Amino acid sequence: MNIFERWWPKRQIASSLIGGLGNQMFQYAAGRALAHRERAPLALDTRPLRLKGDHTPRAYGLDAFRIQAGIDNLSVDALAWMAVLEEGRVDGGWPRKVKRRTRLVGYWQSEAFFADIRPLLLQDFKLAAAPSPYVAEMARKIQGSPLSVSVHFRRGDYVTNPVAARFHGTCSTEYYRAAIDRLGCGQERLDLFVFSDDPRWVQCHAGLPDGYTMVDCNRSEPAQDIWLMSLCRHHVLANSSFSWWGAWLGAPEGMTVAPARWFLDHDVAQQHIVPPRWARI
Repeated sequence: MNIFERWWPKRQIASSLIGGLGNQMFQYAAGRALAHRERAPLALDTRPLRLKGDHTPRAYGLDAFRIQAGIDNLSVDALAWMAVLEEGRVDGGWPRKVKRRTRLVGYWQSEAFFADIRPLLLQDFKLAAAPSPYVAEMARKIQGSPLSVSVHFRRGDYVTNPVAARFHGTCSTEYYRAAIDRLGCGQERLDLFVFSDDPRWVQCHAGLPDGYTMVDCNRSEPAQDIWLMSLCRHHVLANSSFSWWGAWLGAPEGMTVAPARWFLDHDVAQQHIVPPRWARI
């Protein structure tokens, strides 16, 4: 028996976090699903968020939700003793057997890894604190509309970071017009609720129909924006895990439109990200 056997639980799942809030939610969801299956505690390792590299630096953001996991409660040595399960080695779901102590490394951007624990995740991704008065008022406005649509424009590092720009790219204004037209076919007037990290660009260049509501990101928090998106009936996504979660956590009877090309880089597999029930343009 090595020194770690003395104080570790017999089973342990850990998930290494990297990327923004949407990516952290994918990594948590995957770890939560595997830990649930293995009847093991889940630990989150936030250290990779602080590593320098080509990616955009990110802060830990899951504390805005009611997640069920230990945070940085395993030492570097303890993590090193764990078997590593990389996303690229798993095709469409979990292997039948995993090591008793397994650490997940990757983005895990597919509901195939966690769709079977959706009821648990709906609880885990509830807001940990009451929303601000502004966000609560926006929520009432969304819930009061029978044809609410969340529309997400992701720019930020997709525009300013050369590495991210080459890898992700941004969705065209033609995509947004086509998506909104598709949702509006045969419908009464849609109520568009627009979310963006670059609202001025949206107002000047997106060409949205008159009467939309721009959600003020300066008066909200990222987790609250995802919650507001989830309250909308329909969704128009950017190629972003942020709005992906807004749609996935929402009511299933609505329609979600996602871009046909998720990544600008053609060499990156992307068909697994968008659930088949969502429309792609």
